[in-house]
Amino acid sequence: MSVNQKKVLIITNKVLNYRNDLYELLGEKVDLTVVHAGDFKDNRSYKLIKLEKLNFKTFYYYKGLKSFLKKHTFDTIISIYDLYFLNNYNLAASKFKNKLLFWGIGISSSNGLKEKKLTDIFRLKLASKSQGVILYSETVKNIYLANGFKKEIFVATNSTLVSSQASEKLEPSNTINFLSIGALNKRKGIDVFLKALAKAKHESKINNLRAFIVGSGAEKENLEALVKQLDIVENVVFFGRISNPEKLTELYQKSIFSFSINQAGLSVLQSLGNGVPFVASQNAITGGELFNIKNEETGFLIPSGDEQDQIQYLTKLIKRTTEDKEHFIKMRKVCKTYYLNEASLDHMIVVFLKAINSI
Repeated sequence: MSVNQKKVLIITNKVLNYRNDLYELLGEKVDLTVVHAGDFKDNRSYKLIKLEKLNFKTFYYYKGLKSFLKKHTFDTIISIYDLYFLNNYNLAASKFKNKLLFWGIGISSSNGLKEKKLTDIFRLKLASKSQGVILYSETVKNIYLANGFKKEIFVATNSTLVSSQASEKLEPSNTINFLSIGALNKRKGIDVFLKALAKAKHESKINNLRAFIVGSGAEKENLEALVKQLDIVENVVFFGRISNPEKLTELYQKSIFSFSINQAGLSVLQSLGNGVPFVASQNAITGGELFNIKNEETGFLIPSGDEQDQIQYLTKLIKRTTEDKEHFIKMRKVCKTYYLNEASLDHMIVVFLKAINSI
């Protein structure tokens, strides 16, 4: 570590595996300390400090953070952009505000990133006491600008590390494969896709369609029952949970597109990083990842709301993969290029360093 490296503190809730990848890369560039309240311990290139989390109904507070900051000096402090994190108000009202950045979605994610006026007034007021914000998307940045936000705004697309083995090439296959990765819960809309798959199969007599379902969760038994009911048992493969990146890459390379109809999270970036278009509804629950789907370029945005409309759209899209497979193959290079240039972890690091050096 160089003596000239900037000393950076990130305050977060808990360190998840995908965030650890970011911290490890950032820790190679700056003298990084991460304060959290979780159980993660596998850090290597950065220091990890666990503090006690005190809960007050929906609000929470890190005991000992104030004394920790008195004992240590940092050039930049990046705190989780959460209105329920009480320490944020202390930071914004203290001498540390001159080196403070907030990092997060920047808007409510509970209703498809729609603005909540009263909440957003508080959010913008808090952010105005800092040196700026690091947001997940240009869309939210534009909302901030429209509301007259004057401080620095940086956009670091929320992303995840993709295997170095990932290639945008589609492996030759006798089947047309579709991929869903993540927890099996009702709100993802996997059942909607399966109904469309069955409709496409039975209407067009297409027998080489396959849905790869990766993950575990409460909805698995319901999905298995639905598959039997729809008479598509031979068209659906349940893999269970897979954590090995190389195994996931193998499935991506066999799939024409991936999907999560009503919930668009980090699986969007993982898919694009593997060169695979992503399918989700226009108002899917998201932390901003949905905005990486450019219709007909990096994926497909289907109608929101009415299930029958969604099934109709998906049925046509599934049929289209058999009629115009070449179009989907061309999209793969667009997806991979977009990920590398605008949405990779390396791109996140560039933005973070720019934000850190702005203070």
